[in-house]
Amino acid sequence: AEVGDGLKVGISWLGGSRPEFRRRRSTPLEQWEPVLNVAGVRFVSLQSGDRPSRDGKDETAGRLEPFGVVIHDWPDPGAEKNLDDVAAKIASRDLVITVDNTTAHLAGALGVPVWTLLPAAADWRWMTGRDDSLWYAGMTLFRQTQAGDWTDVFSTVANRLLAQAISRAPAA
Repeated sequence: AEVGDGLKVGISWLGGSRPEFRRRRSTPLEQWEPVLNVAGVRFVSLQSGDRPSRDGKDETAGRLEPFGVVIHDWPDPGAEKNLDDVAAKIASRDLVITVDNTTAHLAGALGVPVWTLLPAAADWRWMTGRDDSLWYAGMTLFRQTQAGDWTDVFSTVANRLLAQAISRAPAA
């Protein structure tokens, strides 16, 4: 109820505990701006654990407040300490949008629709040339076309999210 009306979307933008994976899989939160500005959508942070970004700054949801974007974020112990709480947050969303991390796998396993954002050189389990997952029926894959460039991914995701928000909006 605290989140408000509209499509409720959980997001997670950092992935990988090892630095080489984190650099490839993670996205600066500011790059999510086209997605986060889609009208009629309420966003909840599903990012757990420490949030250091690639540039060393604290990568918290509050960083986008100057841009007029609200991301609801409640403190939690993180997946490594309380997987049940993380699973409950995921299960209560209409959609999850995440980079390749634990959130993607947990949402997929719970049957929550999940859009997974992949680097150009994605992990083997995502195969190549596919936009679906062999492992999770409700997962859609969005891939970089150029290594390190998330621009097309976020443009595509924003357009797709807008279409979903419009289809769920109450008739006037």
